[in-house]
Amino acid sequence: MKIKYAVILAMVMGSVSAFAIPALQVDIGGGTYDSGTETTVAASDSFDLFALLIPDDAARNVKNPLSGTYRVSAALFSDLGDIDELPLPTLGSFVFNGTEYDVAADMAWGTPPVEDPGKDLQTHGVFETYFKEFNVAFSGAPQCLPYNVQEQIGDPSAFPGSQMYYRSFGVDVSSLADHYGLHFDLYQVVTRTDSYGNTKTDRTTFAPFSHDAESGTGRTPPPPDRVPDGGSTLALLGLALAGMGSFVRRPRG
Repeated sequence: MKIKYAVILAMVMGSVSAFAIPALQVDIGGGTYDSGTETTVAASDSFDLFALLIPDDAARNVKNPLSGTYRVSAALFSDLGDIDELPLPTLGSFVFNGTEYDVAADMAWGTPPVEDPGKDLQTHGVFETYFKEFNVAFSGAPQCLPYNVQEQIGDPSAFPGSQMYYRSFGVDVSSLADHYGLHFDLYQVVTRTDSYGNTKTDRTTFAPFSHDAESGTGRTPPPPDRVPDGGSTLALLGLALAGMGSFVRRPRG
């Protein structure tokens, strides 16, 4: 009986694990999953970004058709704090899928999708900011075995199989200003007509915020007050304390 229950439990746990893989995910080749921020982080300024889709499946109640309209947003973030909608300083540029984009000239302000900014994708500590959207066509894309970006370091080609579709995009952020990076989200958008006859574009399903990705921001050396000095400061401090001690202990005449 114990063996029977163990087999049933294993089947149930396997089913739960399979169903736990999100239908939409973002991954970075050679990236590292940061459990603190729940984001896959690139290991260098130049990397391959992957958009992943498990298409519509009635058993999973997933409504992400293979032929749907999907987008990746590249959003500017900084380790210096929040980004404000102000006249932009020179923040540099980045390359996405072979094309260079200037932050000041080519990015919109707000929250995607661009047709209705500020109302659809939740902030999750990123928006509002400057962002750029890129279309992702999954129809006819390569396939791999479904995997969870939280558990495996990604490159979909390392998981041969089928059921999960993926597209790859080369990204280079080395020309962004120091302390700035790009955060990536993946979502489906649909076009609808409202009660007034106006055409609206809405974000519907999206990759969970625990399955998004970003570049690093560390393209600058430590500030001067944090540069290692080989212990000279500590040695000077020791001499100063020793001098103070001898002054205190010096006998009065």
